Amino acid sequence: MSVITSRNAVKTALRDALKQYDGDVKHEEVKAKIDQLCQLNPTVAPTHSDRLESSQWMLISAPSFPEGEKLSTGQYAYSLGRLKPS
Repeated sequence: MSVITSRNAVKTALRDALKQYDGDVKHEEVKAKIDQLCQLNPTVAPTHSDRLESSQWMLISAPSFPEGEKLSTGQYAYSLGRLKPS
């Protein structure tokens, strides 16, 4: 199995684990898949990569912002702030 095939297989396994555990990145199985994918990352110092910095990103896990509400559609809703009485 090539590195690219392995990486794609781990990406698929990560997506499956995220679906199974409702997007919870703190679940042990999800964390294990993330660790496996990190080991297969071909980018040296990815947090300092200009190529990755200017890319478009999509959140595939459950957001971890406080006071979120999961809607019946499976999406999450959040308020941007609270109104304070004057």
